Amino acid sequence: MKRLLAVLTATGLAGLGTFAVSQPAYATQNQPIPVVSDCTQEWYVNPDEGDLLPEQTEGGLLFDGPSLVHHATNVLLSDLQPGTFVATLDTGVLPLFKVETDSPYSTLNYVGDGTTDLWWSSKILATDPGGQNNPIAAADFIGKATTGSGNPPYTSTTHVFSFGVGYANDVGNKATVSSVTFDGQTYDLTCQPEPTDTTAAPTTTQPGSEGTLPKTGSNVTVIAGIAGLLIVAGVASLVVARVRRR
Repeated sequence: MKRLLAVLTATGLAGLGTFAVSQPAYATQNQPIPVVSDCTQEWYVNPDEGDLLPEQTEGGLLFDGPSLVHHATNVLLSDLQPGTFVATLDTGVLPLFKVETDSPYSTLNYVGDGTTDLWWSSKILATDPGGQNNPIAAADFIGKATTGSGNPPYTSTTHVFSFGVGYANDVGNKATVSSVTFDGQTYDLTCQPEPTDTTAAPTTTQPGSEGTLPKTGSNVTVIAGIAGLLIVAGVASLVVARVRRR
């Protein structure tokens, strides 16, 4: 008898489990933070860049002051080609096209119009070759030492693992980027709003009444679930009563 009640109880609890709603787990401490938009799901900022997340608008991603965005890729630094983007400038100057490298980790900032191949590294002193004031070609970074304790030099196996656009610590700059092109592919960053559904939900009128609220799918599911639990409870009670009569 106890075993039967346990089975019935487990069945009822399993039915209740169907009502649980799971929410998507967004970025944790060690995961990228995505742009919250259905139009640009593959774009993100790093865990320590949450304050730099650009704003999704209909015209594209809005960069207002210090802000940036990344998209994953995987190319060798020695094969790195310039990237471009289309932007509407509001104030100040346009953001920079950027890539991130591994071994050593660094940000390379592109200087040019998509035809030249000049970059500067966040891990090289500004006045040294490859620094902000002395940009060089991507392939010329191979063998260049980087600043900072424990940072290795760039090598022939150094990879570019992300590309993107953004401002560094610039204040007073504002622009909307509508598309980014890299490695032969163009990414549309605009976002048109979804059309509004103006169709009214049908109502169900019971005989003898003036009307009732529309029956929605979720309400029907809840009612069905409750009915199922009541049936389980009724069966359990019937079994108990028969056992007692014996």
